[in-house]
Amino acid sequence: MANTRITQGVIKPNENYLAGIITAQNINVTGVLTYEDVTNVDSIGVITARKGIVSSGVVTATAFHGDGSNLTGIDATALKDSGGNVKIQAQASGAMHTGFSTMQNLRVTGIATFGSGSTTIDNNVINVGTALTLGHTQGLQFHTQNLHSRGFEINQINASGIITASKFVGDGSDLLNLPAGLGTALSSSQSSPLNKIYYTNSVLGIDNNTTIDVPASASAAYTQYTDINIANGADLIISDGDDLIPDVLGLRPDGTLGGGSLGRMRVDKLVGKDTTSAVNVEKGLVVTGVVTATSFVGSGANLTSLPAQATIANNADNRIITGGSGVNLNGEANLNFDGTGLVLAGHIDIRTGSSINTNVTGGTTSGTLHKNTTNGEFAIVSGGTGGNNYLTFYTSASAAPTEKFRIAHNGAIGIGGANYGTSGQFLQSQGSGSAVQWATVSSDFVKISSTTMSGEAAQFELDFDTSTYNNFKIYLMGLNLSYDANLYVRFKVGGTIQTNNAYYGGTIKKHAGGFDNSTYGGQHQNYGYLTDNVGGNDATYERYSGIFDINCGNGGGMPFLRHDSFYKDAAGNHANTMGIVGYQNWSIINGIRFYASSGNINHGRFELYGIK
Repeated sequence: MANTRITQGVIKPNENYLAGIITAQNINVTGVLTYEDVTNVDSIGVITARKGIVSSGVVTATAFHGDGSNLTGIDATALKDSGGNVKIQAQASGAMHTGFSTMQNLRVTGIATFGSGSTTIDNNVINVGTALTLGHTQGLQFHTQNLHSRGFEINQINASGIITASKFVGDGSDLLNLPAGLGTALSSSQSSPLNKIYYTNSVLGIDNNTTIDVPASASAAYTQYTDINIANGADLIISDGDDLIPDVLGLRPDGTLGGGSLGRMRVDKLVGKDTTSAVNVEKGLVVTGVVTATSFVGSGANLTSLPAQATIANNADNRIITGGSGVNLNGEANLNFDGTGLVLAGHIDIRTGSSINTNVTGGTTSGTLHKNTTNGEFAIVSGGTGGNNYLTFYTSASAAPTEKFRIAHNGAIGIGGANYGTSGQFLQSQGSGSAVQWATVSSDFVKISSTTMSGEAAQFELDFDTSTYNNFKIYLMGLNLSYDANLYVRFKVGGTIQTNNAYYGGTIKKHAGGFDNSTYGGQHQNYGYLTDNVGGNDATYERYSGIFDINCGNGGGMPFLRHDSFYKDAAGNHANTMGIVGYQNWSIINGIRFYASSGNINHGRFELYGIK
């Protein structure tokens, strides 16, 4: 054992007293070791306190054994869970259980008393009060064994749901809403005479697919309802060999009592029960309204009010039939259809209508002759595709017809087909033996082009066809200069604008105040001088117009331009310039450029003419 230290105590081993501290590795005591006033005891064995243990603190042990009846501060009337919550509480009337008890079996030898609340058994409710209510999702159910040898006996059952049984036995006179065999009683009281007087609604509604199939022992099915109304989408099917008799009591106002012959079924359509076959009406069908069908098959000998049978006079193969007086028809000898076309002997007289389709050549393309019935005018549309039609004229000379003349959709005229000629040509007669032909105007002075500037540009150029024309003339109208500036010109030689010092300018200016003292231009210039200061000194664009004659130098000699113009100058004077611009080299000029000394030009219209 470990070292034992005893302080402030008395040791009495065999009545031998030792005072102080005994320190030893081991102490063997053959008798009883008695400790008095010991403050601390550490033992590896069991300590027996003969006179008891008095503790002013807390006594802690892993377990307590023996009589605990004299313990105080313990609640012996309740059992609690590990969280201190009371689960069973002892009361004067018995034990109150606040939680769930799980037990293998529960046997009650006396009386089981339930409170005013309810007891839940597997989510089904048992309520005990003035009446016994058993709740179940499927209604009131019992085991296969009866609760009573003669059934389940209850003094009275008040059910808000459905009670289902293999059969009901007893008085059912007070039952309500029973299906009526012949109608519904006007009173549910057995003592009232109205209980024996019945009524039936007029219309029996069929809202879902319903099949009438009576037992083999019955001859027919019937109903007291006067009308049967079959809803949209619903079918009423009567099985083979069965009959359905509506209004069996003959209650319709227009019927005969007990007849049942005037009952009605109101349906949108009647079909065979397989939904694909026709209805077989064995005994005939009586219709007071109108019968409409895609076709009628069978004998019509007994039909009345039919039109009289028509007769055809003068009839023969392929003749067109026309109407006559009454029911008399006539076969027209001069109007025939041979299987491919309409054959006429005589003339066509179009009096009414809007169009006649025609096919002249026998081809696949046909046209239409339209008659304007308001103005009496005719419009002919022929040939073409996609709406681009044209009118063609054919003639023949002992052969199939060929096209000689056409008018296109845009108004162009074609000779012998789509031969519309070129711009400036005209139709020229070739005499009585040949068709007309397109011919070109023969003139020494020809308008070549007319061009209007679409916007502002630094210059404007024209090319000359010197292989066709020797000289040219230009009409310039409405040219704008963006600043108060001069108008210059340069020539093309070999298709290239010339900028060398080979220009001569001899331009004079005349205005309201007289002639300018200066001659504008001079020799050895790198441009040609046309005007002096077009503007008007008013911050607005001024319009310049002029006429230019160009000698290109085709016949030898030096080429030059002669000009004459009219405009408003920077001083606000209306002025005229005239003169020449020559090219000092021996070259053929084949183009020209107009430009301003500063800024741009715009909106001018240039008309070019060629002279042979």
